[in-house]
Amino acid sequence: PLAYILGKKEFFGREFRVTPAVLIPRPETETLVEAVLERPPGRTLDVGTGSGAIAVCLQATRSVVAIDLSPAAAEIARENGADRVVVGDLVAPFPDGRF
Repeated sequence: PLAYILGKKEFFGREFRVTPAVLIPRPETETLVEAVLERPPGRTLDVGTGSGAIAVCLQATRSVVAIDLSPAAAEIARENGADRVVVGDLVAPFPDGRF
């Protein structure tokens, strides 16, 4: 895909670094971000964060923890500006259910 060749993809008005270690942010996912932003601020868990695009777009208005099983993906999310990134399997790093 062109985004991998260019090493970047625009999402929600921002540019994100992408590599084959992460999925390319899709335009229809912007609808998800818009829907979350319409809800009252709260805590959000971005499971399988990949590039961190969702987490980065939401973290200005709410507390977001981004989690990915892949250390390479977690690093890309950090580079893209995700504040709190955890490498782990789904919610395993949060055994008490709190994040």
